[in-house]
Amino acid sequence: MTHGIVTDDWGDGTYSFKLGYAQWRELDEIFQLGPGYLFHHLSELSLNWKMTWLREIIRCGLVGGGTDPLKALRLVRLYVELDTGRFRQNYFLARAIILAALSEGAPSPGEAEAVTTAETGSDASISSPPTGTLQ
Repeated sequence: MTHGIVTDDWGDGTYSFKLGYAQWRELDEIFQLGPGYLFHHLSELSLNWKMTWLREIIRCGLVGGGTDPLKALRLVRLYVELDTGRFRQNYFLARAIILAALSEGAPSPGEAEAVTTAETGSDASISSPPTGTLQ
């Protein structure tokens, strides 16, 4: 793990996973939960979490790691939704992706304002951080 990036042999190859600012915003909007909450519940032995969390964390991690968003969607459909034999691998991968992002820390205001092309898929940058919660 380097700079919040997890590299893993997963699916049909070796992929990089990273939750950058844009991906945290997307997860926050999807689940209405902050990153600490997601990690806490994925770490509980009570399994107080949902299967969709694994799919979305891995998908967002792929996109943040540089995978084309449509390819990331195809990959998670194939290797998370359809291949139930990979449950343990996907569970531990999702936890590692979140832990790497939490270990890196919150983006600085300058990083939040200059979301990279890899994170947004466009040349646009965000002029100010969102007002939503990133707990």
